[in-house]
Amino acid sequence: MRGLIVSFIALCLLGQACTAVDQDLHIHFGDTSLYTRPRKLPDDLPQNFLYKKEPVLMAGNYGSGRYGFNRQGIMIQQSQDSIDDILQYYQKLFAREDWQIIQSVQNSTVHMLMAESPSRRLVTVVLRGEAPVQIKIYNKPGNLF
Repeated sequence: MRGLIVSFIALCLLGQACTAVDQDLHIHFGDTSLYTRPRKLPDDLPQNFLYKKEPVLMAGNYGSGRYGFNRQGIMIQQSQDSIDDILQYYQKLFAREDWQIIQSVQNSTVHMLMAESPSRRLVTVVLRGEAPVQIKIYNKPGNLF
């Protein structure tokens, strides 16, 4: 979990530093990879949880990917759709994929859904702001053991 937090902070800092970059940028250090405006996402990020056809602004993953250690990841998108429309999209997606929503939090500025798959994989969707709404998708694969 600490690694995911460190990766997220690095991703945020990179995002601020690269806001004028309009092309693919990939930074890799150790077990962490960061991507800005990726044309193609790494295979270990759950592309089926992206919101519609909105482009991915930033993505990152952390972890060795070696036997028994799955990589965690984050993807960031923006959408002009309302938060309610985006929430409904993810609720229907989780139901269709047979995922169980295990936590849902809504307040005036942030909306969060956390869902778990039958194989104990976790996806957290955090929505923030108004037009454009920032969509952050956190992925934690299930353990092999």
